[in-house]
Amino acid sequence: MTPTARHGGDLAGIEQHLDYFSDLGVTALWFTPVLENNMTGGSYHGYATTDYYKVDPRFGTNEEYKQLIEKAHARGIKNRNGHDFSTTAA
Repeated sequence: MTPTARHGGDLAGIEQHLDYFSDLGVTALWFTPVLENNMTGGSYHGYATTDYYKVDPRFGTNEEYKQLIEKAHARGIKNRNGHDFSTTAA
């Protein structure tokens, strides 16, 4: 495994577990950045966004993201996007 490799799952996996999160009493999800990240050489953390208007295809699509948030809200679960715009890579 390389240090710049991606780790973790995708939006569909989170959506599949919303009932589980709700049963645990989770009230908010805090994602690491899910925006497109095609930095040359790789970026495991996601803070090297290359398109601020597109979900990274490795996580899903813009529509899947919207659907996930709507389903989470229907269960009383909020979303916090983990993108800090002051730490964007160049």
